[in-house]
Amino acid sequence: MGSERAENQAMGTVRLALAAVVLALAAGAATHVRAADDVGYWSQQLGSSDPEARAAAARGLALSGNEAAVAVPQLVEALRDENADVRRAVIEALMSIGRPADVAAKPLAQALGRDTHPDVRRAAQRALERMGSRASAAVPELVDALAAEDPAVRRAVIGVIGAVGVRTQAVERSLARVLVADDEPRVRSAARDALSTLGRPLASLAPELVAALDDPEPRVRRNASSWLAQLDAPPAGAVTKLVDIVARDDDADVRDAAGDALKAYGPEGGANAALVEVLASAASDAREKAAEVLGAIGGAGDRELVALAKSSLRDEDLAVRLASRGALVKLARTQAGVMDELMALGQRADIDADVRAGCVDAVGRLSEAAAPVVPQLIGSLREGPEVVREAAARALGRVGADAAEAIPALKQAEAWDRSQDVRDAAGKAARHIRDVAVASGRGLAPALPDGSSAPGAEQR
Repeated sequence: MGSERAENQAMGTVRLALAAVVLALAAGAATHVRAADDVGYWSQQLGSSDPEARAAAARGLALSGNEAAVAVPQLVEALRDENADVRRAVIEALMSIGRPADVAAKPLAQALGRDTHPDVRRAAQRALERMGSRASAAVPELVDALAAEDPAVRRAVIGVIGAVGVRTQAVERSLARVLVADDEPRVRSAARDALSTLGRPLASLAPELVAALDDPEPRVRRNASSWLAQLDAPPAGAVTKLVDIVARDDDADVRDAAGDALKAYGPEGGANAALVEVLASAASDAREKAAEVLGAIGGAGDRELVALAKSSLRDEDLAVRLASRGALVKLARTQAGVMDELMALGQRADIDADVRAGCVDAVGRLSEAAAPVVPQLIGSLREGPEVVREAAARALGRVGADAAEAIPALKQAEAWDRSQDVRDAAGKAARHIRDVAVASGRGLAPALPDGSSAPGAEQR
């Protein structure tokens, strides 16, 4: 009796479970039917004459998820709707549908490049980036969209190209052109990043960048120079073309960019000899840039120092003379041994007098840093051509209190030198050294108008 009751209970449980399954299946079927009915309804509403109804239809299809895959053709057609809210809602629906909507990649790329409303373009960008490599069919449209007038659009297109990740010759060629030709820095940077993502880092683009230095467009030459400056070493042919730009390019911005690239390469770039030639023979703007670059590159030897010294005194253009002086001073401050080498050149009797004077003048412009070569400056004050003696007197004055030992020699030159210019420079230097020493507490007595010390003045 008990076993029969248990058997009946078990059978009842099975029947209840089967009933639950049937009900669930029925509910699911009903839901599917309703979803299908909803998709049909919303698809029909996409053709409404009311833009709000069309936008609501797109949002309804978005809620249906991949159940709305059958509506993809209508949604693609609706991407051309005259109402921006509708177009944006359509793109959201396509994203919600997922993979079945990948066939919309091309029209989405066209919307990204051409749509007049920024919200629609942003939605298209998100949709394409979400597709990633599945949007590869849209690559030709994306390449075309790189010609958009709006730099924000070009940046967005480049971002999508990187997300799609398809590396074709057309993609590489187009991005490389953007890299050098686009007039917006952020667009150029986006192109660099996309190329790197596609396996073409900047260094691998060196041949294209060098070739772009010959482009007729100034901005292309400028941008190519700027990208070349970011490479660790100059690629083949780059230095020759960059120096040629410094020497001959009509655009100041292009010359500046080429000069910056040469500076970035340093003495290892091997541009010094060619820049010395520019300093001697090119137009004044080019000579000025060559002097500036020589001072920044470093690695200067006698040839560079002599050329800069000569230019610092003889060049007909003031800007070139100032640039050359600045380059010599910079080299002396930053490159070991240059100050001593300048002083040695200033004392060589076999070198042009103006060159010697230029070297001495540059040493003096180091101010207190030239204190170690004060004895040599005194020697140049006592011997050599007039222009060198005058430069030595001025240099000693610029050294200041650290040149106190030169005061007797300066007083002697003030009294006896056969050149009035040298006598004036020596007297002025002696007085300046004495005044600076007194002001700094070095203990030199103030000078009387005739240059002698005050009676009874103490030497502290």
